[in-house]
Amino acid sequence: MYMKKLKNQKAFTLLETLASVAILSLVVVGPLAVMINSSSYAHQVQDSMTARFLAEEAIELLQNKADSLYIFCRKNPIDVDCLSDGNQTQAEVAWQKFKEQIGTTTVPIGGEVASTSCYINNDSGCSFDFVGMTQNPTTSIQLFSGNIGTSATSTSCATLTGLNISTSSGTGQAYICAPNATSTGAATSSGDLVKIETAFKRVIKAEQTATYEGNKPVNKQKNDDLRADAKVTYKGKNGKEYKETVSSYIWKRH
Repeated sequence: MYMKKLKNQKAFTLLETLASVAILSLVVVGPLAVMINSSSYAHQVQDSMTARFLAEEAIELLQNKADSLYIFCRKNPIDVDCLSDGNQTQAEVAWQKFKEQIGTTTVPIGGEVASTSCYINNDSGCSFDFVGMTQNPTTSIQLFSGNIGTSATSTSCATLTGLNISTSSGTGQAYICAPNATSTGAATSSGDLVKIETAFKRVIKAEQTATYEGNKPVNKQKNDDLRADAKVTYKGKNGKEYKETVSSYIWKRH
């Protein structure tokens, strides 16, 4: 009787077992893949937003520098940096000084840092850090060439010094070197070394617009407004390079 009952019992076939395992795998792997893709997408959106904010910050720093010079010269008309030749207003003096601070309208010779220009005449553009742009309004801006750190092993990036970065942990972000590039340089007043680690690179280019027409060539019209383009590049988790660009006009105060 017992043996007869055993013979009448049915078990899963190999095909049924494989089908069950396949269905179970779909149930588990499907949501897991969605979670992984969602996490990857969230990181991509976060990086994109960060890059966008950094590009907007660059424009705001330029506008802040121009406005700070304007306010300073209006309050200190006899300051050596704000003296007028008699044919200029304090607003014009401040505006022209600001335009001089972000570089020359001619291509820099030899690529020296001192000759770095933010104007479109310089194909590589320029870059700057936050602290360097928020110092005393009349202090010259420390500009860096936009082609610094074109790769993670760039010699110019590895020897980059003089960045105004100082944090409690001894690390900082300048958005000047290429993505994922690291270097050390004397950056604090005490001479401590600071490590530069950045996943973003920011390049700014400015162009004079023909705001004030007349007999003078455009590059001689010192009161012309500026169009500024800030581009931030970064590498995604997949190793692909992405970029965010923000453009805005900066104009002379009256």
